[in-house]
Amino acid sequence: MSDIRKKLFDLEAREGCFERIIERLYRAWVCAGDTVIDGGANVGRHSVPLSEAVGASGTVISVEPIPALANRLRASLPPNCKVLQSALSNESGVGEFYFVKNDPAYSGLQRRDYPFAVLDIDQISVPKIKIDDLEAELSKLTLIKLDLEGGEFRAIQGGFDTIKKTRPLVIFENGREKPAKTYGYTKEEFFNTFNEMDYLIFDLFGDNFTLKEWEKPAVPWNYIAQPRGGRDIKNILDNILGSFIH
Repeated sequence: MSDIRKKLFDLEAREGCFERIIERLYRAWVCAGDTVIDGGANVGRHSVPLSEAVGASGTVISVEPIPALANRLRASLPPNCKVLQSALSNESGVGEFYFVKNDPAYSGLQRRDYPFAVLDIDQISVPKIKIDDLEAELSKLTLIKLDLEGGEFRAIQGGFDTIKKTRPLVIFENGREKPAKTYGYTKEEFFNTFNEMDYLIFDLFGDNFTLKEWEKPAVPWNYIAQPRGGRDIKNILDNILGSFIH
């Protein structure tokens, strides 16, 4: 592991830096008037700064399936945020959702391994939507941020046509083999989808993420997908990372 990667992992363990890196990244990327999607908005950790970044003329589509959290977002977020009480997926309809009451951030469309022994889970029915269902609202889409506890790739598949057309930056979590097994896809399907959309993938530290890195140890769980030939995110990311380790 390089010295820079070790420093960033150590900083994340001590005080948490990955979410702050992500915030700095999208603040540098989006512009006033843009439309962005915050998938898995939870309590609004990213919807609020995203609303500041796009300004009054922009729109944040905050997607949160847990009813109580969606209601909280509707009551607290600025007017340029549109809250959808739904789960992003690769299909539309109604689906079963595993609501982890003792830690809602771990909730998702599939039951998964949890990092705690005591579970308080309700299985609830929620609307499922595809990003492609929102196409009419996404003409100025420049960013998609996804934190769906393993469901990120299926949500990306559900936005395949929109992503190919509008070419947004996509920032997403990816636990690699575990969510692939839980959500029923292969690593080949994962990379083929991004290739078909003409996207490159980097990890949060700016290193290329390809099929040969799928099982590589010491890889962060946050990733960035950038359209080939678009604005270069790597220089922006390098400057941000440098400010965290110096």
